[in-house]
Amino acid sequence: MPRHPSTAWGAQNVPASQLFRASLLRVLVDAAKFLGDTPQGPVSRRRLVNFLRGSQAPGPLDVPALKDLYGLLEAVTATWLHEFLDALVEYGILTIAHGGRGSQKLSVDLTECLSLSTDPLELARLFPVRPRLGSNHEVEDQLRSLRAELARQEGRAPHGIFPNATLAVLATSRPSTLAELAQMPGMGEARVRKYGSKVLAVLAALPRRLVARAVSCGPGQRPESTCRRRSRARPS
Repeated sequence: MPRHPSTAWGAQNVPASQLFRASLLRVLVDAAKFLGDTPQGPVSRRRLVNFLRGSQAPGPLDVPALKDLYGLLEAVTATWLHEFLDALVEYGILTIAHGGRGSQKLSVDLTECLSLSTDPLELARLFPVRPRLGSNHEVEDQLRSLRAELARQEGRAPHGIFPNATLAVLATSRPSTLAELAQMPGMGEARVRKYGSKVLAVLAALPRRLVARAVSCGPGQRPESTCRRRSRARPS
């Protein structure tokens, strides 16, 4: 039996970031495997995400492994988990089997999982990324100024206008229309209606060359070189 990813290295020589990524990978792989061994059979993508976020139990949690895993990732967004599952499917760790009524079930390839766990660069690229503050200082500063002014006008905290995560996405993606702005995480209909025109005005006034400062990917996007399943010779 292949070892689990988190035990694939000597613990003393592995950076904490690698151990964290490998541990999270193991959580998803173990959950898919143990849920697939229940009477309900192979697990669907939605059921796996709901289980890990603690919103859908698979019946009595009488299996210790399932009890330990249930709700373990409740603080992680469903969107991020779905993106991670997409990457695992693309890489070959999870495979999709089509069932009746258009259903899709996931199965686990532990050999692929172990292969990935011993390649820290591939493991890092597998994780969905988000824009981070500091990637576009000039754009972020202008958006912070707007946010602070709006907060003063409304007598509320700046983060109530839009949070830092949304500010980072806006600075990286540079939406130019209200429709594009509505697609940004954290910019719901109410915020777009209330602040949309002012946000777009700030972004439009900045030189487009500043877009080159963006170094992170937007939601659901990854660099062309990342999350690609490695091509390797397979026995025919």
